[in-house]
Amino acid sequence: MKLVLEGWPADKRETPVCALPYFDVRDCLSIVDGILVKGKAVVIPMALRPSIKRRLHSAHLGRDSMLRRARVTVYWPT
Repeated sequence: MKLVLEGWPADKRETPVCALPYFDVRDCLSIVDGILVKGKAVVIPMALRPSIKRRLHSAHLGRDSMLRRARVTVYWPT
C-alpha cells in the first residue's frame, strides 16, 4: 500500500522483494477506503488466500463459475 500511495520505483530492481509480484500491475492498483484493489478486485494478502479459496469453493458454483466470480472479486499474483 505504501508504494501505491507514495509511488513505485522506476526500476523493478529497486522494488522491495515483497512487492515484486505486483510490479507489472502497479498501474492498475489503487486504494479505496483503505483497501488495496486492482480494478474492482480486492487484493488478498498471502495469509488470507487459503480462507478466501475455501469461501470461493464453498459456494458450489462449479469450477468455471467459481473462477469467473473469483477473477472479478479478488486478486493475487499467479
